[in-house]
Amino acid sequence: MKSRTFFYFLVCLGAFVCLFIPFWFAPFIMALFVGMISNQTKIYTCFAHFAVYTMVCAIYCYAAYATGSHKLAAMIGEIFKGISTSLLIIISSLVYGMTACLGAWLGIEWGSVFQKKQT
Repeated sequence: MKSRTFFYFLVCLGAFVCLFIPFWFAPFIMALFVGMISNQTKIYTCFAHFAVYTMVCAIYCYAAYATGSHKLAAMIGEIFKGISTSLLIIISSLVYGMTACLGAWLGIEWGSVFQKKQT
């Protein structure tokens, strides 16, 4: 991966696609694959995954709430002892971003191991 624009494109595409895969580990797997093929620095890659996945999830959660999921968000908030909807969106987004960050970190490490074996 030569340019940062293509790197951001893959990260944004992965974050968007993961929203529609109904498994909790989807952002981890997608970030793992992008991290394996990335040639960016470790800190840059992990931060980019965290930031992009967090923003995408926050926008998606807010859009879902704004388009009629009021009752569902209220029921989920009641399960967690009355958490407000905005706090629930923030917590969900941070967990989504941290999952992607961990996947990117592991992908970078695995990518470096595989590159060392080939040389």
